[in-house]
Amino acid sequence: MNSPRRLESLDALRGMDLLFLVAISDIMEELAEVIDTPWMAAVMECFTHKKWEGFSPWDLVMPLFMFMAGVAIPYSLGKYREEQFKIQDLQSLLAIREACAALVDIRHDGAGESDGTRP
Repeated sequence: MNSPRRLESLDALRGMDLLFLVAISDIMEELAEVIDTPWMAAVMECFTHKKWEGFSPWDLVMPLFMFMAGVAIPYSLGKYREEQFKIQDLQSLLAIREACAALVDIRHDGAGESDGTRP
């Protein structure tokens, strides 16, 4: 059986986005504490969300994820079409994935915590 082809450019973009989101941000915050200079403060502006006066590179992380999801959907649905999935099976699979994502989101947002630190 052939392994499914992947869109390698999308994988590379996803990897760079996650690297920026997870690793680079923490590293830059640590550096900003050590390097307390005006130029470092200007660099750190790239890692903060802007309210209404524009946007920073940091504000592009979530739209980039949404773009990647949109690009990946036709490839994913094409795989199911080739395997001749029934629409009911696909809907069941999507419902299970959505339930799992919702549970992870609820846990991540601190459901059940009573210390008042989370919304």
